[in-house]
Amino acid sequence: LLDRFTAVNASYEVSTEGSGLPEGVGVLAFALFFYQKTKLKYNSVDFEFSSKTMVTKGLPNSVVFDYDATKAQEEDTVFISQNWDVRRKVAVDRNKQHHSSIYYYPGYYRAKLMAGDYVLKEHDIQIVTDDWVGILADTRENVPFYFTKEEIYQEGEVGTSKELLEKYNIEIVPELPQIWFSNQKDLEGFKTDNFEFEIEVKSSFSEGKAACQKVEVLIQAKDDILIVPLSQPSCVGDMYLTAYGFGANSSSADLSGFGVDLNEWVKLKVVCKDRHLEFFVNGALAYEGKTQNEINEIVGIHARFEGPGAIRNAFLSSGEQICTFD
Repeated sequence: LLDRFTAVNASYEVSTEGSGLPEGVGVLAFALFFYQKTKLKYNSVDFEFSSKTMVTKGLPNSVVFDYDATKAQEEDTVFISQNWDVRRKVAVDRNKQHHSSIYYYPGYYRAKLMAGDYVLKEHDIQIVTDDWVGILADTRENVPFYFTKEEIYQEGEVGTSKELLEKYNIEIVPELPQIWFSNQKDLEGFKTDNFEFEIEVKSSFSEGKAACQKVEVLIQAKDDILIVPLSQPSCVGDMYLTAYGFGANSSSADLSGFGVDLNEWVKLKVVCKDRHLEFFVNGALAYEGKTQNEINEIVGIHARFEGPGAIRNAFLSSGEQICTFD
């Protein structure tokens, strides 16, 4: 709406001279008229939008969307957007009722039925995993590679090795492969204002572009995210911490507490009490902050590595409720 108003305001001069109105009131009135016009163009009750996943757990997972967009105006193309990023929407036939898509990554998504730029209906979709899943992300074919459970579960930890990547001819140099570990499940009772989370991580590769051994740990909420960066101490000058509306950039904040020797097991702990966040690395307080966004439900955790890495001993707690991610 702001972009449209700016464009309109640049094209038309709304004069208030001699009207007795303060300068700018005419423009504001035009903007309100424009807003009401766009707001009333569609009524969501005139449309239908639902979906079903083809498997309860696991990846990839196909989703079949059922929709009714026959009342969309001819000048507006009908789209379905699989997730939050509406730029990745797909045009569908307004006179048909079904559309299928494949979700290759676990997570919590908000699908939208759209007519032009207007969101007609939306609902949430959760793609859950069967325990931990190991993913080689961003492949040349844009389809991730999935490691088997037997390959990533080893003696109390979950991880990949240089030898495992070599087994599948996955090149480590010159470009680093992005390895993700995700555990997305039906969690209940864990919210972004009060929780404790612990995990141990280890990066086992530091050659070439992996000298920084960058790791990211994510705690995903339904429509929000917390991302904690870790790296070798020499690389803390390029970090960004984000947590449910709170953010800190190493360009203007001291994030040196997240620099640590990742050749050894590193314990990360996040404590949130009444929105106040504390981040501990190997028992030392690394940073503090306060969540800003609306309180939301936590739905999953992820760890991202540049090259081979491993995780262990992950758990989430809130009061007396504890969830372990084995």
